[in-house]
Amino acid sequence: MERGQLVLRGGEIVTPAMVMLLAMIGRSRLAVARRPTVAILSTGDELRPPETPPPLEYGFIRDSNGPGLDALVREAGGQTLHREVVPDRAEALLGAVRKLLDADVSILTGGISVGPHDHVRSVLGEAGAEIVFWRIRQRPGKPMAFALLEGRPVFCLPGNPVSAAVCFWQYVKPALRQLMGCKPEPPDLAWARATDAIAKAPGLHHFVRGVATFGEDGGVRVATTGAQTSNLVSSITRANCLIHLEEPRADVSAGEIVPIEWMRGPG
Repeated sequence: MERGQLVLRGGEIVTPAMVMLLAMIGRSRLAVARRPTVAILSTGDELRPPETPPPLEYGFIRDSNGPGLDALVREAGGQTLHREVVPDRAEALLGAVRKLLDADVSILTGGISVGPHDHVRSVLGEAGAEIVFWRIRQRPGKPMAFALLEGRPVFCLPGNPVSAAVCFWQYVKPALRQLMGCKPEPPDLAWARATDAIAKAPGLHHFVRGVATFGEDGGVRVATTGAQTSNLVSSITRANCLIHLEEPRADVSAGEIVPIEWMRGPG
């Protein structure tokens, strides 16, 4: 390297390769941003810990959002301060919400729709939070809300695990990276030819889970992962991309070109 050459800009991620380069120029210590702390609350009377042995009682499910969001937070560079399952009772939720001020960012899942047991918005209001918005014209994840509790961001994600994961990727992850001082980055979009017909509801931006591959001609082809219901976790475990179908777009026919957002490498 030449004298005076710029090695690392503020806002860049220190990758393993960058660690090697810094070691080569004699920089063993570096000032970095603190990893943001995150509180995760899963709401629902029906939730049981993941380690609950079978058979589960009728009407109960294991909490998958808590462990999944914990992993997503760590993958994004944050650290989970605490994780809790809270029943669908306003007083229990209010007690849990009051502990959110210990964290830089909070994520709640479930309880954000319009059912009789959906207390999240009212409880956040009682705790003094400002509800910035509620509901987004997208699928999955339409009931999502965002609030500020004494200036701290609170992301209220739907309870269905696919909806929670998609909303995390689109909204929570960029916020965590911004808190770490990272430079804003646009989504990693590419163009692909759809191999399947895809139904599209009018007036909503669809995030369709897909598997993208390179064809013999070097072009990218994408197939859906199958059924796209928001409780079907297998639809995201198999996916390596999200197919973006913009709000005004109609149904997609096989062979049409669609934008995709890479989540990991091609399959």
